[in-house]
Amino acid sequence: MNTPIQATQLRVHKRFAIVKLWPKIKTAEDECIARIKVAARQLGIECIEIHANGKHIDDESKSVNTSNVDFVLHLHYDTPKLYDAFSIVALWNPTRFYHEWGYHRTSRNLTTHDDFISCNSDAADHHVARMIRHSGTHLAPRFKLYHTTHDIIHPPSLGDGKLFYVGINWEAIGGGKSRHQDVLKALDGTGLLRIYGPEIFQNTCVWAGYKSYVKEIPFDGISMIDEISKAGIALVLSSQAHKDSGLMSNRLFEG
Repeated sequence: MNTPIQATQLRVHKRFAIVKLWPKIKTAEDECIARIKVAARQLGIECIEIHANGKHIDDESKSVNTSNVDFVLHLHYDTPKLYDAFSIVALWNPTRFYHEWGYHRTSRNLTTHDDFISCNSDAADHHVARMIRHSGTHLAPRFKLYHTTHDIIHPPSLGDGKLFYVGINWEAIGGGKSRHQDVLKALDGTGLLRIYGPEIFQNTCVWAGYKSYVKEIPFDGISMIDEISKAGIALVLSSQAHKDSGLMSNRLFEG
């Protein structure tokens, strides 16, 4: 005689956490986090920002665990799982970046997490699939999450007929050539370009010498989209590393 299996009811908190790796620095991940929080609020779900060690950003006396969050989402490969809660890491980064940051350390970090979420990049997904091919504790990425906006915020228009570009211009910190410098310099001074981003980043005027630089935009999930709509045309430039891995940058979704 078969005995029926009694299913254990899973408790759902309607609350998840997202790791903010660099709390004192504004990065592209901050804009993604802001957009995710906007979408979560619309779904009636709470999103908590935490440090990589699981402590709350706004109150480090509090930590996440299985009793207070449904899962934790990582948007970056730089840190492993360091808390007692189900952990998901987004496969949003080109595989070349793992080598630039230290391949053995960063790729190992991926397998400390409980699950992976895809951005539909074969290169990123296959990278993980190769690492877990003999694992009895992991499955290959199945679900997808894109770094998009929660909804259409403005209807399509040409606005002021200007090209909008936003960036941190990381390369300027070391005095190097920025990845899109030739294009931006060619457009600079024509009156067609509007550059946004931090004026000072790590004590460096990253956009010094650009006539088209306007101002810094708050990473709140909305303000950047507003400025793109005002300008009218989003200048979407992807790094060669993103192209090689078949990955989309934030700029595509923002546009």
